[in-house]
Amino acid sequence: MVKDKHEAFTLHCIGVEKDTKKSDSYHWTCKYCGKRYTSGATRLIQHLTKVGRQVAACKEIPDHIANDIRRKHLGLSSGGPSHIRGYNASPPQPSTHSNVPETSQDAQSHFQASNTPNISQSPTMRTSKYQRQGELGDAPGHTRTSLTWLKEKQKIADSKITKLVILENLSFKLLNSKQWKATVKTISEKWSRYGCTILSDGWRDRKNRSMINILVSCPIGTFFLRAVEVGKKGKKTTGAFIYRHIKKAIEEVGAENVVQVVNDNASNCRHMGKLLEEEYKHIVWTPCATHCLDLLMEDIGKLSWVKACTQKASSLVIFFTQQGKVLSMFREHNCEGATLGLLIHMMRRAIDDIRAATLVTTEQANEVLEVTLRRWTWMHRPIHGFAGLLHPAFKSPALYTDIELLSDRLSYVLRVVPSHLHNEMLEQISCYLDERRNSAFTFPSCLDRASMVKPLFWWQNFGFSFSTLSSYVIRVLSQDCSSGALSSTYEITSEDSLDEPDDSDDDIK
Repeated sequence: MVKDKHEAFTLHCIGVEKDTKKSDSYHWTCKYCGKRYTSGATRLIQHLTKVGRQVAACKEIPDHIANDIRRKHLGLSSGGPSHIRGYNASPPQPSTHSNVPETSQDAQSHFQASNTPNISQSPTMRTSKYQRQGELGDAPGHTRTSLTWLKEKQKIADSKITKLVILENLSFKLLNSKQWKATVKTISEKWSRYGCTILSDGWRDRKNRSMINILVSCPIGTFFLRAVEVGKKGKKTTGAFIYRHIKKAIEEVGAENVVQVVNDNASNCRHMGKLLEEEYKHIVWTPCATHCLDLLMEDIGKLSWVKACTQKASSLVIFFTQQGKVLSMFREHNCEGATLGLLIHMMRRAIDDIRAATLVTTEQANEVLEVTLRRWTWMHRPIHGFAGLLHPAFKSPALYTDIELLSDRLSYVLRVVPSHLHNEMLEQISCYLDERRNSAFTFPSCLDRASMVKPLFWWQNFGFSFSTLSSYVIRVLSQDCSSGALSSTYEITSEDSLDEPDDSDDDIK
């Protein structure tokens, strides 16, 4: 299906012609400065808003029009900064976070909140079925936790850092410098308490070079480490190559802080996971849930009776991706961030719904069920069951006899927890399942739904009698289960912070 032309081409350009070489590119002339370019909508917006960088900023567009475009498409305040070349607008408006005191440390971190395109929106304003862990302190009757406080401060710092780098036309190589890395070491305290996940995701840049983004994720946000060019064209990217860069990231953030590594399911990534788990006994490799579910959707879409539906769904995808405000609303209510404890329960619910489906024939339902079970069997890891067993929102007597979750609990504990703590861990899990054996469960708000859907809040406030267990549970339930949605945020910016290609690996058959 041909994508509709972005409205900015119609409103602000003349002589617009389709580029026959690229599906999403146009030849266009700015009706304000008269310069002609060939690009997609992203660079057109950069030109009109005077952000520049990938394309020269327009110096002739009226300020009020640039402000309107900036506010509509970039989510920035209407009073654009006066220090952009050729820009003479009024000073920027004061921050909407005036109730949050700022410190000099606010500018010392580089996190990108993974599901919040609008950086001015407070996390306490958002509601969804499964809220991000930044909202842990919003349960009735409780004050906001330190994690919520840190995340609000983090968003202020993110806003200032992003504007500094982009609007001052600084090179993103700054984010790969030793000085910058020394600055962001201040975040290590959060990693040591909540643990972190190393994320990696492959993609191709505008020059068709293969890249791997490497990031670190924790409940406060995601920190971009580097982009790696994977080597010469035609050369196979091996698991050993990927693992060497993952290991470098692990050593940078501290192996003791890393809970898991998440990337996609290609054979070289599986080999990387094997190398990882052989060297680091307490770190597990977890297949990216987003990638697995994408493959599942493709499998279902290949069924002959589903094709008509998938074609209609494609038009919805185009609608979401081309409308900035709609995409922002969609991301506000998705389930990114600290989702590891939800995955196994969501998949079980999906499988049960497929089995109970009445709008299709039994044969059709069985076809969908077969491909779903096959993908889930591949994706499922013991850490999913351990997280699902100890997520308070799903706490029920049925967990006593859930063979799958109890088996996952044992596998994960035996691998990650030191042997001298095994019995203590298993005893504390039993106490958690049996409410009669724990005085913490006598608190009125302990079993409130508002508390239990926020696992970090629950374990920090009611898990105090499970000292050993809670230290592991908090670190596991703080993690994401996907890498793609986070990593793609950095695809545009990471090209200027590349590690040099490394061609020293031989192909692994």
